[in-house]
Amino acid sequence: MSGVSATAGGVALALVVVVLVAAVLLVGGSLLERRGEQGDGRSQGGRAAPPATAVVGASLPVWGWETGSAAVAAHAGAFTTASPQLYEVTEDGGVALRSGLDPEAARTEVLRLRGAGVSVLPTVTNTRDGAWDTALAQRVLHDPWLRDRHVVALVDLVLREDVAGVDVDYEELTAADRTAFSAFLARLGPALRAHGRLLAVDVFAKDGDAGYDQRNLAQDYAAIGRAADQVRVMAYDWHWETSGPGPVAPLDWVERVVAYAVTQVPRERLVLGVPTYGYDWAGRAGQHQGQQQVGGQDQQPGRRAELASWAQARVRAADRGAPVRWDAQAQSPWLAYTDTAGEPHELWFEDGRSTAAKLELARRERLGGVFLWLVGDVDPGTWSLLEAHRRGDPLVCAPTDAQAGPRADTRTDTRTDTRSDTQDRTDHRDAA
Repeated sequence: MSGVSATAGGVALALVVVVLVAAVLLVGGSLLERRGEQGDGRSQGGRAAPPATAVVGASLPVWGWETGSAAVAAHAGAFTTASPQLYEVTEDGGVALRSGLDPEAARTEVLRLRGAGVSVLPTVTNTRDGAWDTALAQRVLHDPWLRDRHVVALVDLVLREDVAGVDVDYEELTAADRTAFSAFLARLGPALRAHGRLLAVDVFAKDGDAGYDQRNLAQDYAAIGRAADQVRVMAYDWHWETSGPGPVAPLDWVERVVAYAVTQVPRERLVLGVPTYGYDWAGRAGQHQGQQQVGGQDQQPGRRAELASWAQARVRAADRGAPVRWDAQAQSPWLAYTDTAGEPHELWFEDGRSTAAKLELARRERLGGVFLWLVGDVDPGTWSLLEAHRRGDPLVCAPTDAQAGPRADTRTDTRTDTRSDTQDRTDHRDAA
């Protein structure tokens, strides 16, 4: 094909995409006033049905989505929706199944979830080779042609797979991407609603617009709240794999996050992220205080905490004879123990009691719902709590043997608001 004909063909294709996007935006605009009817995304043949209960979702990471989907299907009465991490952005603005996933296996898991009566909003990420790719997202978001092509590709995916909508989880963006990201969502939301489908957007937790780093500045809560049906606040990893030890989602911090979020986003569209995991820190890591390491002479460079489930925490407590303690301020269980090599550990995790505290917060603030990150090997009492939350019943937590008391060391408040990208904060969501 000659250069002239190739250019003409490209212009023609561009016009087709622009016309398609304009058409779905025009139709979708008339649906904006009816958004309150779309609620939790329970599906009838893929379409979103009116809400009857609070949203209770499950975010299923790519490295555990088969186990997670099995747990959701087994406890379908606890959930209204699930979002397996299945798709990625492509450089040409398209959408592709994540590298390494078997298409038939992915389709089987989606059908299992739908067969259990759980609506599916698959998650699309800006990942490549198992890592977040900022440049990939920027390439698509800042090019109007690629952005609009991406909108069309996402709508086509939702219709082709007959799912209830899509969950957008684009991470590691910067302040310079804020306007472009908002503009993309402003097009995608109406385009999906034109077909009766939902848009969910995952956002980093923050207690003010600036937040803690560039990732927070990239996300304009108010603009996202206007575009999305669900704004999923990832209120976890306050302490993380390469920080010092501490609670993953301390309630006092989560309360501040919610207090800010409700000033920017309609309450019924806010969905609070609730972790079901913890971290086990080995060695004398000291305290982490923003960018300052307190007692950091014992910090081991490059040392990462190990992801730990509720069941693993209980086994380690029993094996090492370590009492499980309860931090009243954080509303979180933790334990300290010494392993067989003589190395000290501090393990913070989540159980039914800590989950109930966050569900109560979501209910008290009249949020649209909650979603769990890492569904699977959790405190068994979690399932009945979720069912009760979904129905609006009282949240009754099973008795716990956790002992009240502060940490064994001299506790300084590690929950400061001074994080920056200079810290090595690569969280477990990066794993492929």
